[in-house]
Amino acid sequence: MQHCDPETLALTALGDGSVVASAQDRAHLDGCVECRHELRALSEVVRTGRDGSVAGELVEPPARVWQGIVDQLGIDGALAAGTRFVPAQRRWARRTALVAAAAAVVGLAMGCGLTWLVTRASPSEQVVAQAQLDPLDAPAANGTAVVSSTSNQRQITVRVSGLTEPPGTFYEVWLLDRKAGRLVSLGVLGVGETGTFVLPKSLDLQEYPVVDVSLQVLNGDPKHSGRSVVRGTLRT
Repeated sequence: MQHCDPETLALTALGDGSVVASAQDRAHLDGCVECRHELRALSEVVRTGRDGSVAGELVEPPARVWQGIVDQLGIDGALAAGTRFVPAQRRWARRTALVAAAAAVVGLAMGCGLTWLVTRASPSEQVVAQAQLDPLDAPAANGTAVVSSTSNQRQITVRVSGLTEPPGTFYEVWLLDRKAGRLVSLGVLGVGETGTFVLPKSLDLQEYPVVDVSLQVLNGDPKHSGRSVVRGTLRT
């Protein structure tokens, strides 16, 4: 799956009016938990730099990280030091430096792939497992499955491309054990749609780690049809 371009996410977080997300990017953000995490985390960094507000406890980065930002931006040494301890009359200078530093942090986060920043900045929704869905009975199909967790529930977001829907059929999402002997139905997945399904609290993903999408016939039979179009194993 092609994720949103890192530069587009960074500039969107900064509120750069010159960057307008394409319809494809907007559709991807609607269905991709990972990209929404990244955008939310980067937006939080920028918001903190602009107004000084903090959603949670700030953890000071190592001195080498701050020095790298200062060197990259060419910030005056005295001003850089003043971003931490400044008198009231220098708040404007402090905020200017923080906004610039936030922009640099955005670039560093995207360029270095700091997944920990995304997870830490978005404690309410964390990605806990992912799977690549490979084609079985549909050679042109492929997709992804992402399990995310909040304080009160887990959910799985499934996205599959390259499907068609023959008359009198539909697609259903399942979780299977590793031997495909036991299975749990999660719900219907529409063609060209992203499906998000709440997972039962008692369901152990170690016992049911395989994500399967089947082509079902509209005949009233609730059992798996035996025609799996894509399948993949969740990995933490």
